[in-house]
Amino acid sequence: SYKARMIGPSVMSGRVSCIEGVNKRPSTLLIGTAGGGVWKTLDYGVTVKPVFEKHNQSIGAIAIDQDHPDTIWAGTGETWTRNSVSVGDGIYRSTDGGDSWKKMGLEKSERISRIIIHPTNKNIVYAAVPGALFNDSEERGLFQTTDGGATWKKILYVDAKTGCADIAMDPSDPNTLYATTWEFRRKAWSFQSGGKGSAIYKSSDGGATWKKLSKGLPAGDMGRIAIVVSPADPKVVYATIEYKESAMFRSNDKGESWERTGTSAYIIERPFYFSKLIADPKDPNRVYRAGLNMMITTDGGKSFSSLRGGAHSDHHDLWINPRDPESIVLATDGGIYISHDRGAHFFTCRNLPVGQFYHVAVDDELDYNVYGGLQDNGSWMGKGRTNTGSISNRDWYTVGYGDGFWVVPDPSDNNYVYWESQGGALERFYKPTKTSKSIKPLELAGQPRYRYNWNSPIGTSPTNKNRIYYAAQFLFMSEDKGESWKKISPDLTTNDPAKQQQEESGGITYDNSSAENHCTIFSIAESPRNEKTIWVGTDDGNIQLTRDGGNTWTLVSKGLPGLPAPYWISSIEPMRDEDGGAYVTIDGHMWGDMESYVYKTLDFGKTWKRIGQGQIKGYTHVIREDLVNRKLLFLGTEFGLFLSFDQGENFVQMDHNNNVPNVAVRDIRIQSRYHDLVLATHGRGIMIIDDISPLRILSSEILAKPIHIFEPEPYAVPENGSDFFAFGDDEYTALNPRSGFTVKYYLQKKLMTGDFYVDVCDMNGKKIISQILGKRKGLNFVEVPLSSPPPKMPPGPRPAFAGFIPAPLPEGEYKLRFVKDKDTLWSKVNLIYQQRSIHSKEDKQIRHDFIARTHKLCNDFSYTVMSATNLRDQANAMASRPECAAAKKQLVALASTLDALHARVVSTKEGMIADDGKFLRDRISTLYGQIVEYNGRPSKTQTDKTETFEKEVAELEKELNGVLLKQLPTINKQLSSAKQPILERMPREKFEAMK
Repeated sequence: SYKARMIGPSVMSGRVSCIEGVNKRPSTLLIGTAGGGVWKTLDYGVTVKPVFEKHNQSIGAIAIDQDHPDTIWAGTGETWTRNSVSVGDGIYRSTDGGDSWKKMGLEKSERISRIIIHPTNKNIVYAAVPGALFNDSEERGLFQTTDGGATWKKILYVDAKTGCADIAMDPSDPNTLYATTWEFRRKAWSFQSGGKGSAIYKSSDGGATWKKLSKGLPAGDMGRIAIVVSPADPKVVYATIEYKESAMFRSNDKGESWERTGTSAYIIERPFYFSKLIADPKDPNRVYRAGLNMMITTDGGKSFSSLRGGAHSDHHDLWINPRDPESIVLATDGGIYISHDRGAHFFTCRNLPVGQFYHVAVDDELDYNVYGGLQDNGSWMGKGRTNTGSISNRDWYTVGYGDGFWVVPDPSDNNYVYWESQGGALERFYKPTKTSKSIKPLELAGQPRYRYNWNSPIGTSPTNKNRIYYAAQFLFMSEDKGESWKKISPDLTTNDPAKQQQEESGGITYDNSSAENHCTIFSIAESPRNEKTIWVGTDDGNIQLTRDGGNTWTLVSKGLPGLPAPYWISSIEPMRDEDGGAYVTIDGHMWGDMESYVYKTLDFGKTWKRIGQGQIKGYTHVIREDLVNRKLLFLGTEFGLFLSFDQGENFVQMDHNNNVPNVAVRDIRIQSRYHDLVLATHGRGIMIIDDISPLRILSSEILAKPIHIFEPEPYAVPENGSDFFAFGDDEYTALNPRSGFTVKYYLQKKLMTGDFYVDVCDMNGKKIISQILGKRKGLNFVEVPLSSPPPKMPPGPRPAFAGFIPAPLPEGEYKLRFVKDKDTLWSKVNLIYQQRSIHSKEDKQIRHDFIARTHKLCNDFSYTVMSATNLRDQANAMASRPECAAAKKQLVALASTLDALHARVVSTKEGMIADDGKFLRDRISTLYGQIVEYNGRPSKTQTDKTETFEKEVAELEKELNGVLLKQLPTINKQLSSAKQPILERMPREKFEAMK
């Protein structure tokens, strides 16, 4: 079946939202990621594995029962509430160390920020729920279960705008709890942190009753508050409080009174995004505060410094080994960092591929490149496939910095790449020199300020390789690589002034990173049928269309059925076979609407039809039409990848069974050369589903057949290279596509009995090699060797590697015979040489001629040697029998002669021995391997050596025949007289049939 390849990159990992370790086994860590699920390591990050594949991939909190560390709780929904944050669907529990999970409720919580397990009664668990980000919600506050998650009770609640941001438990008294509440709201165009609902509460009876703390605390409105109790001295409680003079506070009497200890720009920066305190387990004056850097106070909050280790910025969590506080593990926007000297130095976990891509593009090179931008990790390009065995971190490199979004190769010149970072910072990258030039369109005197989306679109033309598009509230077009721009539209947005107050965004703390820029163009799509037909979608709900290259524009989004409000137009995909046809995805989650909205039009937007309703989960990001089959659609949502085979009438999901978890799929491209489906995921990096061509021809007729064989495309023989590979397990490597020829077939039902195999035959129907086929229901993909079996080699204490190297077939057509019991189906494959090869067809044919010669040489040699050893063994066996006493002397003499012949050409000594080519078996084996492994003409030395070996083998055969001609008649006459079986040389047919 189809299996996605996750190709990374991991060199720049991705956002990790939380981390927990096992106190008694500090090498065991559970890693919660912002969009890539839960990962587990047993060896301090040397190797990691995902353990949450079937479930929501956005993780807000993890808690481990330290007395029974196989019991793990995971709260979904990241709580570092930036504009691109995902949503959760409740709380989960595992009782087998993460191998399996069960949802335990809080389905409508949307995000969970902290989980605490009662230290003695494990059925009591607390969950802090900030709740919905974009709308009012009753399911927010502090929740408690007393029956292991079967039921939950809301034990602290303020109002529908205010959730619980943090909780802390007194380690000396589990009935003493502290909780912080937070009033907040995000909109597509603004963020508000703070209000009268934000406060610190304390309970002394396990959460049954609460009192609001106030002595020494700010009297006015507060924002997000982090809180922690010192394990070293439970009387000491710390909090960082967002208010008009944001600072750290300390209590020395279990929260009854507080003192403002100190502040700095770093201790209060972006408090909605950085709000985690971690207390040192042994020093009550040492506290860490997550931020742009990890801040530390060693004097109880009076002064602050930062970790000096070389970790990626934007820190969200920290786990401290309670038995050894020198050992810490840091969770950042760049992955996991581990230190054993309290953060003076770090090493990074380079095998955690949880990058958050926004968009993806591909080129058409033979080993094609993949391009995309990563959240907080720049713009990148890497290989979609390589000829060196695997794709590793070294196959990726950066083309740009900042938050990465669109990264697009120039269609007219693959030396250039266009990339942009937040706020419309567009640049052109030149690959040979790895340099960039700013080409952002700039307003001139008298023109209105250009409003660029945080994630501004770069568009290319399917009809003109020299044309690119870019957009603010206006659409720009360039045909000189961005050196100059032509504005080809008026303001295509609603231009609503109420949604353009970004300088006021943030609430108590201003936060204007351009993430809330609004009334901007977000989607650009030129029709592949007409260069003058261009579709544009905006973040404030407009779909605009020009049919004359930008001279006039028409708003076509007023007739969208079932759409409650003018939501974000996340993608537009013009149809390839319909002039007025297009698909549109619309995202309403920033208005609190998590429904899936997908539409299509056939009449230039005059009328629209909603498709996929009730069949899709997650708000929608992107839709793509297949390049070949117009009925085949690919849809990316916040919760995965969906396919339609009938232009959107019905959708099905590719899920964890296809190695595609419920991860956000933000963008989709189809690589035309290899028919690969390339996904930009927001949590699992780039994923590739190889060769979707069978999906293009699936039909009701095919699905009704018991067996269907998909006709293979011409198969280009790979020419694999070599590359340096790193030793160790601590760096991520991704699979390449299947390198061998793959047969694709469909089975209506699982085959329960009988044989099922395919024979590769020449065009006369003579079998070359067979391959057993899988019998599972549905689509099957099985690699079939296009080669002759390896030559036979005489056995010895060390392997002759020629015996493991098949002989590749030369270019040409071959028949494929599929056999199921008595039923036979025929197909064929055209085997071709790689077009990029440096070797001519003549050189390749000479190579194949010599492969055949040396293959025959190996077999001829082996037949001679194995004939000799077979007769030797027969002679020794006969010599030991009393009935053969008269011939014993001759039998022993023959066995000795044959043994000497064998020992002269095949090494018989055990152990590792460098014989420098002393034995003919090893020299022939080496020659055959050298000729096969090189893709071109053999060297003159190799061709001359082939002739030499052929003569040596012929002489060896002549010698054996001479021995047998001289000794066998006499021996066999004596054996016949004794009425014993005579000695006979192994027939060539029997030798050929040996495996």
